[in-house]
Amino acid sequence: MLGRLELTAEDGSLIAVRGERESLLVELPSLGAGRALLRSRPARRRRLQLLGALHGALRTADVSLRITVAERQVASLAPESQPTLLSRLLGLGAVQLRPLSLLRAALTTRRGA
Repeated sequence: MLGRLELTAEDGSLIAVRGERESLLVELPSLGAGRALLRSRPARRRRLQLLGALHGALRTADVSLRITVAERQVASLAPESQPTLLSRLLGLGAVQLRPLSLLRAALTTRRGA
C-alpha cells in the first residue's frame, strides 16, 4: 500500500495520511490539530464500535495504523493490539497510547508556537 492524502484541520494545519507498505501513518503537525479532530468525537459507546470496526479492518488487511504528532509516534493500532488499562479508561479500545511521547509532542509544539 502506497499513497498520500492531505487534509486541512479546522485550524488550517495540514494533516497527512500516508500508506507505507504494511502501515497507515497519520501525521498531525500539533496536538491542536488532533484536538480539532477529536472535538466531534462520538460518544464512548459509538467510539468503541468505530474503533472495533477499524481494528477488525486493520486485522483483515494485516495493516498497522500509526499516529504521530510533531514527528513523534503517540499512538498505534496494530492487528495484534490488545486494550490496555489506559486505553480502556479513555474509551479507546485497543489503541496503544504512548503517554511520554504525547507529553514530549505537547512540549515541542508549545515551544514552537
